Amino acid sequence: ETGYTAREWAYAGVLNNAAAYSTESIWIWFARGLVPGPQNLDDGEFVQTVTMLPNELLMHDTQGLLPDAKTLIGLHWLGQCEAGKRAWVWQDAAAARDPASVAAAMSAFSAPATP
Repeated sequence: ETGYTAREWAYAGVLNNAAAYSTESIWIWFARGLVPGPQNLDDGEFVQTVTMLPNELLMHDTQGLLPDAKTLIGLHWLGQCEAGKRAWVWQDAAAARDPASVAAAMSAFSAPATP
């Protein structure tokens, strides 16, 4: 939807935002090597893309300006990865589209981080 493509992807984790009444799962991925491109929106859909550095997102969080749970959880997991408390496995974009590679990344992310 944003039009961005990424050189590399790392699986961050899965969340169930309404586990009491829904089986919906949301997979969170980190991306780097971003390249902007044309948006691919559905009829009537509007997406405004805003880019921020992690420290800018953290500042918005501390000011109460991030009401989206997915963004907050992603920011939390990013901090854990950067602190070495959560592992991430980067894979190139082609591998990120391969179901076997995705499954491997999803199982590897839970392994303890290595310093």
